[in-house]
Order: sequence, then structure tokens, then C-alpha cells
Amino acid sequence: MVQEGDYIQIKTDKDILRGRVMPSDKDKLILKLDSGYNLGLDKKKVKTIKFLSKGKVKEVKLPKVQHKKGLKKV
Repeated sequence: MVQEGDYIQIKTDKDILRGRVMPSDKDKLILKLDSGYNLGLDKKKVKTIKFLSKGKVKEVKLPKVQHKKGLKKV
């Protein structure tokens, strides 16, 4: 099965769509289309899913918080 971030092509009764898989729930599949729009599809209406490329996982580094002496803690 496809994972978040994967670039896929989906075929439905009416359309052929390409996009990146976004976080979805069990009944809907959400795609980030090439146009930049997000599209939610009912998984029951998807005929075929073609895997095109693997998504890249970016590692986010958070800056270290430095506390100033003498200030109150919130």
C-alpha cells in the first residue's frame, strides 16, 4: 500500500489524477495535486492506484531553547 508522501496516479470512473499522498483517514484518500490543490477521494471509488515515486521524509531539527536567568517561568 502507498504511504504518506508517495507520488501516485489514481484512476476513478471519471478521472486520472496524479499527486502526493497526504495524511488520510480510513474512508478517504487525500492527494496534493500538482496544481497545489488538495483533493479528498472516497476510497471505494478508486479503481486503480499506480505507484510513481517514493516520498522523501524530511527530518526537522528544532532549535534548542535557551532560558534567560532572572525571568519568570510561564
